[in-house]
Amino acid sequence: MEYSTGSHTTYYLTYHIVWCTKYRYQILMGEVAIRARELIQQIARYIENQDTKPKQEDDF
Repeated sequence: MEYSTGSHTTYYLTYHIVWCTKYRYQILMGEVAIRARELIQQIARYIENQDTKPKQEDDF
């Protein structure tokens, strides 16, 4: 767990995605399921690597 800090704040930001179909039908199968998983993992890596700390020099 890593806390981020600003000049007057401390925060811990997380994401939790729940994605299901009505009646939980299995619609993502085969290559579509593989590609969807790859895209979600790619987005998660992007979010994880973002610099969320504000740049102080931009404020002045």
